[in-house]
Parts: sequence; C-alpha cells; structure tokens
Amino acid sequence: MKKQLEQILSTSSLPLSKGVRKRVLTRKDNRRELAVIISEDTSAEDLRKAWAAIDRARTQLRRQQGSNMNELHNALLYGYSEMKVNGWSYNAIAMDINYDCIVNLCRAANEIPDPDAPRIESEWLSNTVHMLKALRMKDKEILSWLIPGLKEIKAGSAPWALDSGPVEGLRVRDALRQWRQEQTAERVVVKASPKSRLMPLKELEEKNKEVWQMANNLLNQSFPESLAKLDNLAEKYLKRKMEKSG
Repeated sequence: MKKQLEQILSTSSLPLSKGVRKRVLTRKDNRRELAVIISEDTSAEDLRKAWAAIDRARTQLRRQQGSNMNELHNALLYGYSEMKVNGWSYNAIAMDINYDCIVNLCRAANEIPDPDAPRIESEWLSNTVHMLKALRMKDKEILSWLIPGLKEIKAGSAPWALDSGPVEGLRVRDALRQWRQEQTAERVVVKASPKSRLMPLKELEEKNKEVWQMANNLLNQSFPESLAKLDNLAEKYLKRKMEKSG
C-alpha cells in the first residue's frame, strides 16, 4: 500500500537573495516550516551570501511559533531541564536516565533474538539511542554501552549500576547548558511544553508493570543498593515539589 502524502498548504514564494527564494509551508498539524528554493543557475557563492537571510527567516518563524517541543530531542531536553528546575541534581537526573535505558533494553530484549546479528531492528533500542544522542553522545559510544548491556540483560543480569551507567552528571550538566545557550541564541524557542497523552495511573502501571518489574529484579539482583538510592532521591524530590506547590 502506498503511503498517502500529507497535504501541505504553501504561501507564494518570496525573494531572499539572488537566485534564492522562500516559501512557508503549513502542515496538517498547523506547524509551519521554511522551504528554501534555489534556482538552477544559483552558484555556491550566491547561496553562501544568502545564508544570513535564510537564517533570519528561520529565526523569525521560530519566534512566531516556537520550536517543535514534540520532537523527541526537544521533548527529552525539556523534561530533563524541568527536573533540574524542580530540584533534581545532575547526578540524580543521570541515574534516572540510566534506569530508563535499562527499562528500554528490557523491552528491546523481547524484540531482538540475537544482539550479534548483522542488522538489528528494535523500536526500543532506537528510542534509547535517540535518548543518549540528546545528551550529545556519539553513535560509537552509545552502541559500546547498549549492545553489551542488551547481552547482559538477555543473560539475566543488570548491565550497570544506576550511578555508573552510560550517563553521568557532568554529561547532563553540559547538555542542559548547551540547551540554555541554544535558547539564548534563539536556535530553540520554547513557547509550550511537549504534548503528552494523559493516562490514568492504574493504566500506566498495568502497561509498564511487567517491564518495570523485570528491570527492578535485575537491579536488585546485581546492584541491590542502586535502585534504592534512586527511589530515595525521587521520593525526596517529589516531597520537595509538593511542599513548594502546597
């Protein structure tokens, strides 16, 4: 079956520079995107000279509608930034991310029969890669953690303690500093929080109970103090948040 093309509305084209024009495209979800049109006789030098105008047009559009916070990269960094605002330390955020990585690998273990296969397809492994890329990790480093980690889980062990996994506090600090710098430079404009589907707590627990239990059992077996430390931190930060809001 052929994938149906998304209907997109477009403005008429407007000149940006010699040989370069722009259109603003409106998607079905009402997000607008900048389209740059280059004529056949536009030279590399013409394009170089047009770059400042292209960047201004892009920044103007970003100011008007804000960056897309529903893109995974933005949604993750927004969430980690909110955790820091709510009192989580960088090290605690890192531990929470390392736990999420283990949970995702537990899900991926059910999708991947052989971690040594030449080609691996797994939604949850892919999600974990994107999570770590948001923290500015490179592909080679990510896979050096995730593939051995997946093998450990399939062998019945937790791949790492939560305070010594792929993400450490300094990495979280650096990623959030970069996130703030991008906002200052208007490469990211936050106008609204990411959209999330509200789910009753009971439904959320039922949906994730099995994989959470699997991750917790592995951690309690391999690193018994690690999960308790994260639970204590989470309880402390939740209590602090409730005191501030109450």
